[in-house]
Amino acid sequence: MNDSAVCFDKERDLLTRSVADETFIIPAKGRVADLEALCCLNETAAFIWQIIDGRTSVRQIVDAVVNEYDSKDAEAERDVSSFLESLATEGLIRLNRGEVTTPRANAARSRSFWEPGSPGNRSR
Repeated sequence: MNDSAVCFDKERDLLTRSVADETFIIPAKGRVADLEALCCLNETAAFIWQIIDGRTSVRQIVDAVVNEYDSKDAEAERDVSSFLESLATEGLIRLNRGEVTTPRANAARSRSFWEPGSPGNRSR
């Protein structure tokens, strides 16, 4: 993710649900949810997912992560870029070159984005 002015938007036909301390993204077509493609996000990933709105730039997302988690800019940039690339690869977000705004979200601290070995991780 070299262009920090780039914005991403969530794909349509996605349901997001939080249960206990986990957030799930469930692809749905019409009224049918594809539970085989369920994604499980930890708290940091959920924080970023909340900010993705088609108007907030990658740079603004990185800044929000730095401010929320007191992390170093280079580390946050690497982690955010990696997570966004994963979401794009899974077809959950798409590039949007629209208007840039200020990020808004709040979540608790966590280090990894995808919970390893979680049944919510997508595999195709």
